[in-house]
Amino acid sequence: MWFTLASDNGPVIERRPRLHFVWTGISFPYHARLAIESAAVARPDSEITLHIIGELPRSAEFNHIARAESVRVNPTNLGELLDGCPDDVAL
Repeated sequence: MWFTLASDNGPVIERRPRLHFVWTGISFPYHARLAIESAAVARPDSEITLHIIGELPRSAEFNHIARAESVRVNPTNLGELLDGCPDDVAL
């Protein structure tokens, strides 16, 4: 399913759904990998981003996800991640 965004003053824009996962810590267990892979199967039309706060995990499960074509890994810090939130979002 694609979302259509329209404005009274602008063109119609079609957008793929975006799914975001956030992880922190050097462990990355199987259930974390399974959640991301399940989302990719359920929504193959989506853009999936895995935000890693701090050090990259050290596990075979993370290495598998990091190689997946359907997932973008975004190393970041908490401040940068929260800066992307709209101002009216309660944290």
